[in-house]
Amino acid sequence: MEEKQLFKLVGAGNTESQEKIEKPTLSFTQDVWRRLKKNKLATISLWFLAILLVFSIGSNFFVNAKDANSFNGDEVKTYRNLPPKLSDSLPFWNGSIVFSGNKEPNDVYSGQSIPKDDKFILGTDNLGRSLAKRVIVGIRISLLIAIVATLMI
Repeated sequence: MEEKQLFKLVGAGNTESQEKIEKPTLSFTQDVWRRLKKNKLATISLWFLAILLVFSIGSNFFVNAKDANSFNGDEVKTYRNLPPKLSDSLPFWNGSIVFSGNKEPNDVYSGQSIPKDDKFILGTDNLGRSLAKRVIVGIRISLLIAIVATLMI
């Protein structure tokens, strides 16, 4: 008595179809790059880090670490805690502060008798040092430490 088979075994006799690989294998780097390109946030972050790296390396020619950390003791009172200033026409970046109780802004730069060509993009700290220069030097140092720590592992 021969029983009727309910299921048919496919490829049981044909071992070539079982051994066939549809896609070529990817190396680790190719797999990482493929996954990175699929994730939009990771791609944006990679571009942001690349721009930040180029900016920090390129800024080495314009902003010296010694220049960002040095200050003149005689000019500390003049340049202390200045607000950001790019242009007189830009609100919030014009070097003026509205003190409590006043409705009109007070121009700190003219009150401190600072030359008109002196502009601080992010303002100054309590020692009169430019905050923008200090941030640029800080980015450079942080990226250098991150790259060295990554390469050591």
